[in-house]
Amino acid sequence: MDVGSCHLGGNADAVEFCPHRPFRHILAAATYTLQEQAGEEQQQQDRAGTVSLFSVDAGAEDKSRRLRLLNTVETAGVFDMKWSPTAPLLAQADAHGRLVLRRLQHEDGSDEGVVLTDVVAGNISSSMCLYVDWNQNADSLAVALSDGSLSVVPMREDRLEVSEQWTAHQYEVWTCYFDRARPHLLYSGSDDCSFGCWDLRESPSNAVFRNKKTHTMGVCCIA
Repeated sequence: MDVGSCHLGGNADAVEFCPHRPFRHILAAATYTLQEQAGEEQQQQDRAGTVSLFSVDAGAEDKSRRLRLLNTVETAGVFDMKWSPTAPLLAQADAHGRLVLRRLQHEDGSDEGVVLTDVVAGNISSSMCLYVDWNQNADSLAVALSDGSLSVVPMREDRLEVSEQWTAHQYEVWTCYFDRARPHLLYSGSDDCSFGCWDLRESPSNAVFRNKKTHTMGVCCIA
């Protein structure tokens, strides 16, 4: 059943339902838009974006209430976002090389209205942050970068600083994923057609394996 649809005004590249009560009906949708520049400014093209919150109620008799826009945050272009596995905290990887954490909460005096409030942001790289993943304990995040690097960032609400960063691939790293049973292992996929695994107990992180033969195109998703 088609619950509803909405035009976000940009390239919609990430959607995530909040997994935590009482916000399981809340859907976050992120966009990025390339801001075209002319002449000499063409080398300084920027990407703007949004993070929008929707209320989803597939059983509503009134079709207009099945998908309702609640709140929109203007931001840098967003390539990925993930909810924390332990709290209604949303991590955003953006085109300015930043990792941004926002908390989902009710508006004051409202049972229906919700907002995203800024918690902390950190500069991860001069390259673009393309993907983000939480480990199961939500005490660490991994960020995939457009220069082929991976970064590991300890979770802190007062500041975000890279604890480990290394060149993992030749080209853009499109995805990264913490092993749910063995959180010291981090998987990565890249535009160089390789799928890798890294042991975070070593510094710099050591490659457990790198599969360059199976994939004939870039590895864009690990789940």
